[in-house]
Amino acid sequence: KAEAQGGLGSDDAAIFVSEILETFRWHDRASVSGTLYQRLHDAHRLIADVVSFKGPHINHLTPRTLDIDAVQELMPEHGISPKAVIEG
Repeated sequence: KAEAQGGLGSDDAAIFVSEILETFRWHDRASVSGTLYQRLHDAHRLIADVVSFKGPHINHLTPRTLDIDAVQELMPEHGISPKAVIEG
């Protein structure tokens, strides 16, 4: 709708933001047992988080790039602190 109409009106924008917040909200209950979570965590903490909790998490989204090292170097110029270690 936004693409077809060149943007959203205030009512549609409010609905859009509400839905996005619901999509990416943190879920505090794991879908696996504590024991399984710990086993996953021991293998890789990011995998444990992705597998064990419902839905996508905003901190797991990676910018679309062909050169993650270049992006890491440019982040401070845009006021963003890069992670010390690139995962994945």
